[in-house]
Amino acid sequence: REHGLATHGREVVLHLDSRHLGATIHIPSCASWEFPEFGVGQGAWNQHQGFRGTIGDLLEKCRSDVERNRGMYGEEAAPKFDAVLKHIDQMLQCGSGESEVPAVSLILRDPSGLCGVSADLLGCIAKDMKFERSLAEKMMLIPLGAPAPGEQLTTVEQIAELVRQAKFVVALTGAGISVESGITPFRNPSAGDKGSIWGTFNAAEMTVQNFNTDPKVTKAWWDMKRSLTCELRNAAPNPAHKFFSVLEQQGKLGAVVT
Repeated sequence: REHGLATHGREVVLHLDSRHLGATIHIPSCASWEFPEFGVGQGAWNQHQGFRGTIGDLLEKCRSDVERNRGMYGEEAAPKFDAVLKHIDQMLQCGSGESEVPAVSLILRDPSGLCGVSADLLGCIAKDMKFERSLAEKMMLIPLGAPAPGEQLTTVEQIAELVRQAKFVVALTGAGISVESGITPFRNPSAGDKGSIWGTFNAAEMTVQNFNTDPKVTKAWWDMKRSLTCELRNAAPNPAHKFFSVLEQQGKLGAVVT
């Protein structure tokens, strides 16, 4: 909790079919994930870089990994790899109107408890449970260079005194700082991104390449910008903004990183 973590780890099992290829999911780098029907997955603790995108994107990643490893296990193993590739292709082709294939499972085990399941996938959850972290998991989740628990500041008064004594303060913020001003956040992980920008628009599709080549993505981008126009016009600074303004007037605000 001192580092913004959930109190427990989270294990989620999703049952997915072709209807869910466009739904988004967020898997932290500390989490493990697996498609048991494919025999494909990745372990926890920096064995991957984390993932943010659609289920279709994750399946494409699986396909790429299987193809890359196919030649490493000899010709005897090739039929098994080919069977996995065929299954993944069937799943992906269903999204373009092909016949249905059986649903597949996605198992996530996330010690941080921060994995994000979009609103489109809430109906696919077959299992969602909290678990107590092991000692090793707790240790791995502590950021490098983090102060010892006894050095943590735990009261408003302690933090205020730290700011008063500081010569310079660097503000590390995200778009969420403006929610109190009435501006919709990009994400809302606690509610499966419901009511957020990426809960309405597909973040994985909105790349520079797609913006320049796909008219649907270009239109979606401008629709997203226009949807915020009224909020931005009516927004007023909230206490956090005013606090940074005071720091700047005092000559203490070294930078705002967002």
